[in-house]
Amino acid sequence: MAQDLFSAPSAGLGVPQGEDRETLRLYLKYADRLLASFGKWKDIDRFYFIPVGLDMTYALPGGAFSIASPPYHIGTVLRNSLSNGDLFGTECECGERLYAYAYNGSPLSGRVDMSCACPHCGAHRRIALTCAWRKCSDALLKSREEDETLRLSAIRAQEPQF
Repeated sequence: MAQDLFSAPSAGLGVPQGEDRETLRLYLKYADRLLASFGKWKDIDRFYFIPVGLDMTYALPGGAFSIASPPYHIGTVLRNSLSNGDLFGTECECGERLYAYAYNGSPLSGRVDMSCACPHCGAHRRIALTCAWRKCSDALLKSREEDETLRLSAIRAQEPQF
């Protein structure tokens, strides 16, 4: 699944390079483990706020729409999925819950395509939701705002170089 993002012909300039590319590759590869261990690292700011080069943009001739604007932080994306499991997940074959770790979609059709992982069995699966783009966008924007106003701004007040 990680290779799909890097080899897509339309990816073009949106594909991260160098260290950012490696961060994205590792994030996509180990999303199930990051979800499973979220409770152990969610309070460690240097892990929570790692920017990940997800491309959540729907491009049209003459414009583009993002579910939320970058940077996307690993902790925010995963917390958003875990907190909104009904919107950002589905039932896994093992009986537990799959959670989204990457998603994108069209504001025109409302469709959202999600890459999901199960923190229990490690399964990865793609799902599609119809008529959910605005709900997903609003949920991620709310999660980002909470993280940036409540947590990241306090960290940067103490450590401006963070």
